[in-house]
Amino acid sequence: LLAPTESTSGQIPTLAHGRFAAGATGLGILLSAWGVGATAGALGSGFVPPPKRFGWLIVVLCAWFGVGIGAVGLQPSLVPAALLMGFSGIGTGVVNTYAVSWLQRRIDTAMQGRVMSLVMLASMGLTPLAYAASGAIADVNPTLLFLIAGGMMLLCAAGTATSRSVRSLR
Repeated sequence: LLAPTESTSGQIPTLAHGRFAAGATGLGILLSAWGVGATAGALGSGFVPPPKRFGWLIVVLCAWFGVGIGAVGLQPSLVPAALLMGFSGIGTGVVNTYAVSWLQRRIDTAMQGRVMSLVMLASMGLTPLAYAASGAIADVNPTLLFLIAGGMMLLCAAGTATSRSVRSLR
């Protein structure tokens, strides 16, 4: 469901090649770190019972992604950026494990295919539009792109934290 945020994944190569001067190897390291984190998050979620207060998990994960993605754009070298990608990946694994099962448990069986197609459209189908927008911002300043993406996620965290209907999700 979630890969490195759609607004930034197209610009990770910009960091790997431009700022870190690490080329394809650096890009592979960054994406692999995210994948290792996502795998660890998914595996860990499989061994831990789902949270009783799912709404608060959403709030925490939005903040987690915001901090992680914003901080990736501030890193001067590859290793700390890769560590932050792994950190963000953990949250991706957790949300993909719990959110999909949470969503499917609450949808009528006859509607699951339709709902999941909308989820996939939102998470993957709109990626080309996000690439176009993020490319325009990255042309101005790649750091700004990551800070905007992280800031948007932190705003989502703040918005969900203030919503009683989200906080009370079970």
